[in-house]
Amino acid sequence: GAMQPSLKREGKLQTVEAVKGAAAQLECEITGTAPFEISWLKNKKTITSDQKYTILSQDSVSRLEIQMFESADIGDYQCVISNDVGKVTTKASCVFVEPPTFSKRVESVTAVLGTTVKLQGTIKGSAPITVKWMKDSDILRDDDPNIKMLFESGVASLSIATVVISHGGKYSCKAVNEAGQQKCEATVTVQEPARIVEPAESISVTAGDSATLECTISGSPELKVKWFKDGKEMISGRKYKMTLKDNIASMKILTAEKGDTSEYKMEVANKVGKDQCTVSMFFLQQPDRIMPPTFTKSLKRVDGNVGSDVSMDCKVSGSQPMTITWFKDEQEIVSGVKFQPEFKDSSAMLRIAWLEKADSGVYTCRANNSAGFKETSGTLYVKEPPVFTATPENQELIPGATVSLRAAFTGTPPLAIKWFREEKEIITGGFYFIKKEASSSSLELHSVKPSDSAKYTCQVSNDAGKVDCTTVLFPPVFVRKLEATKLVTSSDSVRLECKVTGSPVISFRWFKDEMEISSGPRYSMSSMELVAALEIVQCAVEDSGDYVCLASSEAGSDRCSSTVTVKGWFNSEGILCFSAHFSSGGLLL
Repeated sequence: GAMQPSLKREGKLQTVEAVKGAAAQLECEITGTAPFEISWLKNKKTITSDQKYTILSQDSVSRLEIQMFESADIGDYQCVISNDVGKVTTKASCVFVEPPTFSKRVESVTAVLGTTVKLQGTIKGSAPITVKWMKDSDILRDDDPNIKMLFESGVASLSIATVVISHGGKYSCKAVNEAGQQKCEATVTVQEPARIVEPAESISVTAGDSATLECTISGSPELKVKWFKDGKEMISGRKYKMTLKDNIASMKILTAEKGDTSEYKMEVANKVGKDQCTVSMFFLQQPDRIMPPTFTKSLKRVDGNVGSDVSMDCKVSGSQPMTITWFKDEQEIVSGVKFQPEFKDSSAMLRIAWLEKADSGVYTCRANNSAGFKETSGTLYVKEPPVFTATPENQELIPGATVSLRAAFTGTPPLAIKWFREEKEIITGGFYFIKKEASSSSLELHSVKPSDSAKYTCQVSNDAGKVDCTTVLFPPVFVRKLEATKLVTSSDSVRLECKVTGSPVISFRWFKDEMEISSGPRYSMSSMELVAALEIVQCAVEDSGDYVCLASSEAGSDRCSSTVTVKGWFNSEGILCFSAHFSSGGLLL
C-alpha cells in the first residue's frame, strides 16, 4: 500500500542563518509514495514562486530559495507535504548570520621587559568565526613558544610569556565569518629598564689635556644621566661638559689638572629602573714627556649582514700628533667608498659600507706617535640572510599518494627550518615527515586525502633574516557533480548545482555548448562556500544543451557537465514545438 509522507531524520528543517544580501535555502527530504503535494508557508501564509522565492521540488527533495535575503525575510517557515494517505509538516526559522563584532575591544598595553602580557577581546557573531592575529602587517604564526593565541567561548587572546623588545609594535586581531569581518588594533609598548651596556674605562691624563669618560647605556626613554665626583653631583659648565647622544653618555674635562684625580660615578635612570658604574682618572705629572699610545677601548668582534653598513671602533690615549692606520688581514686599508676611517677626540673608527661576504676577516687599528705604537684587533663576521634557490610546486592531489614539497636555500648557518600548514607549525609524526639537510628541506605528506587541501609554508631563518615560501595544495576537484541529465518543462525554472574541494581561491565559470554564460535576466549564478549554482529562469526549448561548470584556482582546474533537455509546447517566440504526455506520477519540477 501507499506510504504516508515522512521526513528523513536529517531531512527536517532547522534554523537557517542567512547572509544579508545573499541567497538563502531551506530544503527538506521526503520519503513515502509519490505524487506529493508540497506547499511552503511563511508566518503561516502560503508562498508562491516569484522573483523573491523559487520553489524547486524534485524526486524526494523540496527546496525553497529566498533571493537577496533581507530583514523582511526573517521569520518562521513551514513545509507541508501530503499525498493520498497523509501529511507531514516541518518548521524552521530564518535569521541573519551575524557578522563578527568586538563587544569588548582589545586594549593597548605597556609592559616592562621580561614580564607577561595578554591582549584580549570579546567577539560576538555567528559561528564559525576564525580569528587571525597580525603584528605590524605580518601574520603571526604559532612558531614562537613565547606567544600563545587562543579563541575560546567568544574570547580571542594573545599571551606573551616573557616580553622582549622585539614584541613591541602594533597588533591587530581580525575576526571573520561568512557574513563579514571586523578588525581591532592595539599597541604593545615594551619598557626596558635603564642599564649600562659598556661601562667607562679608567684613564690616565696629562696636565692641560682634555679627558673624556664614556659609557654606553640602553633603556626606554626618557633616560636621565647624572655624574658624581667624590659623591657630589657635577654640573656642566666651563670645566666639565656632560652629553648624552645616541645612547652614549660622556663627561669631558676640558683642561685636566691635578685635582681631577678622583673616582667618578655615573648614574642612569628611567621610569622603570636604574644602573650605575664607577671609574677612576689618574693624573700624570710630566706634561713635557711624550706619552706613547695606549688603547683605552679595544676593537671588539662585530657581526654584520650582507648589504648593511658596520663600523669598527676603538679609543686611544697618548701624546699628539698621532697617526692611525687600519689593516684587514694584515694588508693596509686604502680609504674610499668601501672603507671610511675617521679619527676625532681620541676615537678611531672604520666604517665599512655595503657589506659583502669577502669583508669578513680580522681588522687591526695601529696608533703611532714619536714615543712608539700600539695595536688592537677585532674580527668582522659577515652573515648572509637566507634566500630560496628552489621552492615547492603546486601539486595535484591523488588520494592515497605521498606528496613531497621541497625547498632549497642558501644562507649563513645555523639555519632554522620550519614548516607550517596554514599558520600552524608542523611537527614530524603521524602522516607528516620533515627532512632537513644543510641547504634543503622537504615535507612529505603520506597517504593524502582531500581534507589535506591547504596552504603549506616553509620558513628559513638565521641571525641575518627570515624568508618564507608558500605552496597551495590542492587543485579544485568536484566532489558533487552536476546531474548528468536534467529534464525540464518549458517555462519552469531549473537550478544546476555542484560542489568542489581544493585550495583557495577558487573561481567558477559556466558554459553552454562551449560558449561562456554571463549573468543576466535569464541566468543567475552564485557561489557560496564551495558550492556553485546556475539558475535558468523560465526555460525555453532553446535552453536545451550541454552545460559545463569550470572551477579553477592557482593550483589547477576541474570541470563537470550536465545535458539539459527542455520539453514543452512553446519556445520563447511562442511557436509550437512538440507535445509531451504527463502522467500524474511524473516528476514534479
